[in-house]
Amino acid sequence: MNGNGSGEALIGSWEGLDNPGYRTGAAYLYDGATGELLMTLVSPDPKSPGYFGAALSWMPDINGNGSVELIVGAPEEEGAPGPAFRGWTYVFDGVTGEVIHALTSPNYALYDHFGYASSVPDLNGDGIADIITGGWDEGTPERRDDPFYREGHAYIFSGSTGAHLRTLESPNRQRHSFFASPINFGMPDTNGDGLGDFLVAAPYEFGDAGRAYLIRSSSDKAQIYVNPSSITFGQRVVDSGPSATETITIRNNGGVDLEFQNSGIEISGNDADDFLLVDFDIGFTTGPSGTTLAPNEELLVSVAFNPKNPEFRTRNAYILVSSNDPNDATEQVFLSGEAVEFLPTNTPTPTPTQTPTVAPTNTATFTAIPTATPTPTIDPATVDSDDDGVTDIIEDGGPNGGDGNNDGIPDRNQANVVTLPNAEDGRYVTVVVADGHTLSGVEAVSKDSPPTNPPDGVDHPLGLF
Repeated sequence: MNGNGSGEALIGSWEGLDNPGYRTGAAYLYDGATGELLMTLVSPDPKSPGYFGAALSWMPDINGNGSVELIVGAPEEEGAPGPAFRGWTYVFDGVTGEVIHALTSPNYALYDHFGYASSVPDLNGDGIADIITGGWDEGTPERRDDPFYREGHAYIFSGSTGAHLRTLESPNRQRHSFFASPINFGMPDTNGDGLGDFLVAAPYEFGDAGRAYLIRSSSDKAQIYVNPSSITFGQRVVDSGPSATETITIRNNGGVDLEFQNSGIEISGNDADDFLLVDFDIGFTTGPSGTTLAPNEELLVSVAFNPKNPEFRTRNAYILVSSNDPNDATEQVFLSGEAVEFLPTNTPTPTPTQTPTVAPTNTATFTAIPTATPTPTIDPATVDSDDDGVTDIIEDGGPNGGDGNNDGIPDRNQANVVTLPNAEDGRYVTVVVADGHTLSGVEAVSKDSPPTNPPDGVDHPLGLF
């Protein structure tokens, strides 16, 4: 980068002090031959904590000055406006250190942790490398009961303009999969279309064993995406009419129109007559573009279970989707449901009725109306779900979005785990005791080293008790 024939080293320090504030972070570029500091990079909009420098990468020259560019992520930096831990990715000029692109998730929300980025060989055919960035904590953060809570997404941005090109989700969506965390790699062309491809990790999918997905570019082709791949309806009484519907999403992830071929979308299989597409003309799609889906457009298809013949057994069929995707001309969604004669019902226990007491007609009856007890209000700042002495608000501010021991369960919900800032400098500390034990009354107090003969050089400044 400085013309001496040697590579350079980019090193991040997410607690760097070149920006004011707690854990705002910084990144440092060193000469690979001499170790000389060439450049210090800081966030153009520092926040505390922002963790700028926690994710680093580089990409080929995108502005024509002959030097590679530098990519630095700040996965907990909030926006303006924007929620906490939203995350940003910055692309810097490798010569001047000026910001070329400032990128954030198009679907930003609380705890996204967007910012783990890498360069990708040209995906949109403009001859300039592009950028893939992960928001591994994305997915309805305010709804912990959502089936796709913290599933994660990846995003493709144009290297030349910074425009959002494409959104990616796991083909096997699941809760806590952390798709696009933290490894996203660009790769050379693997399918001969002359465009780059990329690898995306999902470390907690498949029973926490993890998966990695090789995803090929499709800027000059249609690319169909169908989700889910199977639907199970459960039990349905024969000839009782259609069940509640389930929805299938069909989306075009490619760069040209997706055209439906042959019969388009139809139900096939041994028990095809026992399932139906609802408010939908088989063989003729009705998506946003009529009989085609433009890039990034999607079509929602509703299907119901409606067993008719008197055989009481499991019925199986599949939805067949035919399109002009050159790599996946047909997609199938498997359907199943159990046809039964009747569904057992529980007979409700009758509620006994009370015989009213009749007061004498010449006696006035006075009924005291009780004063309503006011509903107590709860101050969110005092809520301590696991009774460990540390409030939920404090524990939610800890590392990993409030999951200090990184086990996928918020610390606020574990009585054997507590995370809180120490009394000396505010850095967070996580304490874990064995399962079956609980913590209570935990607090951080200022406390010097133990007074009785501490080992030489040992201090205990954190003050955690």
